[in-house]
Amino acid sequence: MLVGCGPEPEKQVPTPPSQEKTIQTNEVVTLTVQKDASKGLSLMRLGLVPVDPPTGPITTNDYQVYRNDHEDHFKVFTGVLFEGQEKLIPLNNVRHEVPWYKLAELVASYGGGVVGIQISYGLFQGAFLPVYEMVKLDGLEPTVITDSGWIYDVKEGAFKKASDTVRKDLMKHYTDSVRVKRTNAAAFNALDAARDPSSIFFSWNDRFVKLMNDNPGSLPPTLIVAPNDPRYLVITCMAYEANLPPGSPNKEYRHALGLHVAKLVEHAGISVLVDQLNGSNTSDHTMRAMDIGALCPPNCPKRTL
Repeated sequence: MLVGCGPEPEKQVPTPPSQEKTIQTNEVVTLTVQKDASKGLSLMRLGLVPVDPPTGPITTNDYQVYRNDHEDHFKVFTGVLFEGQEKLIPLNNVRHEVPWYKLAELVASYGGGVVGIQISYGLFQGAFLPVYEMVKLDGLEPTVITDSGWIYDVKEGAFKKASDTVRKDLMKHYTDSVRVKRTNAAAFNALDAARDPSSIFFSWNDRFVKLMNDNPGSLPPTLIVAPNDPRYLVITCMAYEANLPPGSPNKEYRHALGLHVAKLVEHAGISVLVDQLNGSNTSDHTMRAMDIGALCPPNCPKRTL
């Protein structure tokens, strides 16, 4: 399920006993951003305070460009020097697929009040490992719930609790080991905590739920939380050029995450995980869309709850 940037190899998704694979298409995925909701359009805004994010219609070719930009501009330092230079390797596991109903059940387990999820950037043995943290309101301010980190275990097909100590350790590995090529002409350098995002925030209702409701698959266009929900949330590492911190005169590449939807379908007797980047079945998928969240920094929920 977790693969690197580039063409998708065949891989397993956790729906035994069927043999499964992922199909990547070259058709159009529509991204509707910053539109007037009164006109009935999908309000897929890019973060609470967008900082030069990609906007407008996104094709699967565009999607691949953002993935390739991430692969080209973010590497992992192995800890080995060769002729005085750091030996760098690609960041692995840059695409994560999570059953939608399991994420919805996790959020529901907090008894209401979750307004968003902050996905923190972790690194484990050279692989990108996102940590999902719940965000509630403290007064009117989004605030990360203390010790609310979770990691999705692909082999077991379940979310596992990650203590705050584990979260910090994973994030430190990411910060210490990842190198960034800030411009096409630049060399790879260590991350800068003041300039480089270490997490990304997505509103629960305005991002996750709306994305799923706009991509119902064969289901009614409402939030459905059931084990037979065939949809998967796909989280992909991407990179785009942004002026960060705000007001900076130069655009540099930043690590972001994009969300879109995949769905299990039956084909020739096997379960196939099909990206909703495939725009061919308009009767089944109403608003194939991608969303990109609010980078932290600069858009960081506080941590006091």
